[in-house]
Amino acid sequence: MLDNNNIFIHVPKTGGTSLITTLMNTGWQPTPSFNYRHIIYHTKKSNSGDIFIKENIDKYKNNNFILFIRDPFERIISEYNFLKCRDEFMNLFNEKPYNLKEYIFNTQTHNSIIKFLIGNRIYTNIDDKTCQQNLVDIICSLDKLNFIVGKTEEYNDSLNIISNKLNISLPKTINKKRVTLYKEPIDNYNELKKEFIKNNKYDYILYDKLNEIFNKQRENIKSKISYNFTGNKYDYIMKYTQRFCILESFNVNKNFLEKNKKKLNIIHNIACGTENGKIYLIKWLELFFKSFKINLEIDYNDPITTIEQLTYNINNLRFGNFSG
Repeated sequence: MLDNNNIFIHVPKTGGTSLITTLMNTGWQPTPSFNYRHIIYHTKKSNSGDIFIKENIDKYKNNNFILFIRDPFERIISEYNFLKCRDEFMNLFNEKPYNLKEYIFNTQTHNSIIKFLIGNRIYTNIDDKTCQQNLVDIICSLDKLNFIVGKTEEYNDSLNIISNKLNISLPKTINKKRVTLYKEPIDNYNELKKEFIKNNKYDYILYDKLNEIFNKQRENIKSKISYNFTGNKYDYIMKYTQRFCILESFNVNKNFLEKNKKKLNIIHNIACGTENGKIYLIKWLELFFKSFKINLEIDYNDPITTIEQLTYNINNLRFGNFSG
């Protein structure tokens, strides 16, 4: 569906996996390439930086760029919940954060959208003067190149913008690919957001600029379609557990994971004989409770609530056989 003239810039945690798999008709997101700009796994750098170099304006004048935006605070919350258990990312911090507040107050996460667009490695520190100049360069490209802007919070209108601007037909049903399994509760949301806005002023200037483009493009939609969205937390479980123990997403005590690594691997290997995330989780919980001799009721309608309770009990030493 995407041809060589169309380039998708996937800012992390903006709903980009669902979109790129729809546009390219693939089961999962592809490797970063000329047409797909995202984080390169082995370097942790973005490959979008050359788009926002003034000297490259002419090079890209015939390309269409698809770029989704999301309120920077909501995006950073989603990013934290997604990356907090991934040591290959968290070890990039000079001082590793252990909760959301520490994560968003760490200077290495400040103005992270701008740093992604200019091709920096994730969690790079840059000074305000450099960040401001980077913002100027990005806005220059936005003004001179063909950008199609979508908005995570208004996904249906965003798909209509893409369809109309590129003159393509999108599937009526969109499968949501990455639904966060567990989000830490935020008690002081308004206070944190206020401080976050102060520390990320350049990202918010950029967000306002992109939001302006989005609103103008939405006004020009010729015909609007109502899309259906399918998918929930359980659909992501099988993909997640290919690399991680399910408990990691729920912030279980890492000592418990390390002490019981072998037993947890056995439980996973037995439970993973299905492609259904809900069935997997129920089987996993049954095996876990039997193996660790734990007496908890499983909520068979929504077993994620059971694993949340299990994690709480483990982290608060509610089980006598904590070490397995």
